[in-house]
Amino acid sequence: MLRKAFVLLSMLFVLGLTKANALVIEGGAAVWMKDLSGWVEYKGNHVDVEDDLGTDSLKSPYYWVRFEHPIPFFPNVKLEYTPFEMDSSGTVDETFKFGDFTYKANTKVDSSIQADQFDVILYYNPLPWIAEKLTSVKVSVGIDAKYVDGDIWIKGHENEIEYKEDKDFQVVIPMLYGRVEVNPLNLLYLEAEGKYIAYGGNQFYDVYVGTRFQWKLLFAIAGYRYEALQIDDISDVSSNVKLKGWVVGLGVQF
Repeated sequence: MLRKAFVLLSMLFVLGLTKANALVIEGGAAVWMKDLSGWVEYKGNHVDVEDDLGTDSLKSPYYWVRFEHPIPFFPNVKLEYTPFEMDSSGTVDETFKFGDFTYKANTKVDSSIQADQFDVILYYNPLPWIAEKLTSVKVSVGIDAKYVDGDIWIKGHENEIEYKEDKDFQVVIPMLYGRVEVNPLNLLYLEAEGKYIAYGGNQFYDVYVGTRFQWKLLFAIAGYRYEALQIDDISDVSSNVKLKGWVVGLGVQF
């Protein structure tokens, strides 16, 4: 999978050398109003983040910077940072084991899930004939290295006794990256951006679809972001977690 992706990216890169990009420097910040669903597992059985841990929706920030340049051969760069931390309290729906502890049904639990994400994206705008024929369309393809710094702890309260299991994990996920931008009207842009990889029993994807309203140097975005992380026994951690919700933000582009 990764070898095929590298070959495809190399071909598109060569095709893109015939036309230089304009210089673009962009930075922005947004709020992601997301819901968390799914399950996590650590040396035990599935723990449902909604039914067992009592998680709810939350708002969290999202930041990015982007740099495009006219220098041949060198990729454009986009950096993203998406912090995530959710603290919750609930009552266990069904008995489960997490780490060295068993949390019985009807036990009161406190929990915290943290999964900060750092993305380093290298990409090209490799289809110059599209820009020549359809000036309102822009296509980008590349690769993304997503670093996830995570920590999960669950504290049980039973008969005035407290017990807590804590597990941290770090993983670097190489992903394919693609973006399409359409400018149908003055000041209005339609955007779709996605990252995806699947190997073994692991699958990750991160998709955003939205609109951008740009006035001179300033712009505002509004859209929907959907992310799924399916992990199969990485550092003894497995999961099938989904994050989804609306995004609104502001930025500046030079």
